[in-house]
Amino acid sequence: MPQRGRPRNERTRADILAAAGELLREQGYDAATISAIAERAGVGRQTVYRRWPSKAALFADAVLGGATGVDGPGGPAKIGSLAEWIGRFGGALATPDSAALVRALTAAAAADADESEKLYTQLTKPAHAQLADLLEAAGGSERADAELLADALLGALLFRALTRASIDDAYTARLARLTLASRREE
Repeated sequence: MPQRGRPRNERTRADILAAAGELLREQGYDAATISAIAERAGVGRQTVYRRWPSKAALFADAVLGGATGVDGPGGPAKIGSLAEWIGRFGGALATPDSAALVRALTAAAAADADESEKLYTQLTKPAHAQLADLLEAAGGSERADAELLADALLGALLFRALTRASIDDAYTARLARLTLASRREE
């Protein structure tokens, strides 16, 4: 089915994401508003809201930017393996901006049930589902176990971002090996 209306301008999207990243670094998550982001990007607030349903979704895209392949420009990225997924997501979380965003989003979710639900729906749920699909495809056990392992993997990566611990290539490779080994032992 053809897309209705004018096609979205990728330059506008890039400008909005850049403005969000700049304001996050300058002011922090709470102080950075959609209005300020729109003004810095040279667009109207509605332009921002047409692309992202919430501030949380915008900041997640600005900082994690398709690391999971769930929400990248042009649709989902093709991620061929569990190790690749862990490496991409872990690598995205390893940047100072991402770690700061994880801490800010965690605080926002803890303080506001509505924000918590939005974050889960827009960020955690799609990443969790994709990771569980990769784990299930790796074989070994049923869907419930794949979902439990997805919880553990996301938890490990997010914990390291929250505590400012290193998330380097060696760590993500070890995490992938450990996960795959646990699947084979069942």
